[in-house]
Amino acid sequence: PAPERIFQTCGIGESDIVSLFEETGFPGEGLDVAYCAGPGRVEVRVTSRAEDAEAVDAAAGRLRDLLGDYVFAEGRVDIEDVVLRQLDRLGLSLATLEVGTNGLLTRRLSESKVRHAGSYVGGMVIHRLDTLVGEFGVLPEELAEHGATGEVVAGRLAEAARLRLGSDIGLCLAGPGEGGDVARAAVSDATGIETGSLQLAWSRMLREYRVSQMALDRLRRRLGERV
Repeated sequence: PAPERIFQTCGIGESDIVSLFEETGFPGEGLDVAYCAGPGRVEVRVTSRAEDAEAVDAAAGRLRDLLGDYVFAEGRVDIEDVVLRQLDRLGLSLATLEVGTNGLLTRRLSESKVRHAGSYVGGMVIHRLDTLVGEFGVLPEELAEHGATGEVVAGRLAEAARLRLGSDIGLCLAGPGEGGDVARAAVSDATGIETGSLQLAWSRMLREYRVSQMALDRLRRRLGERV
């Protein structure tokens, strides 16, 4: 088989990758690049028509320079596996809290092939918004104004997950729920809270998978700052 290198990316669309590669002349003569897009990720594969392994290796280095932190893994690896390995390497524990996602994030972490003892403490899945008031430190007026996907609310929930379950890091994923089109992820640790949102326009199953991908990618990037 022809030499190849495979990369997994998150946070950038296939069309943006294609445009970037075209602008920079990547991958170069004698090399081919192929794409496989999925919910919240794009796989990029570089191969050599002349079976030139050195050329593929050189192209792989250039690809990493071009795409930077959008690359979350090399090979066919799931992002939850990457995050759990990061946590294990750093000696950190994680707790999650989900609202409006049907617990997909919790399932992905719990069913990972590389579950590391102690790194994932566990997760809470909340279905009723009124539970957030009082129980998790959310104020009624905050919930009324912004819903669970509000920046302040999601941040409070990430912190509540960390403190309630005694973990180093809390990750909140607030999904859009029925009829919504915005999801939010928030990461809380001893240094503070960081949040990010995502606009959605797909079927429910794809939306849930994509928002869980977004949450894991935000955590991956936050953990990367510790290295």
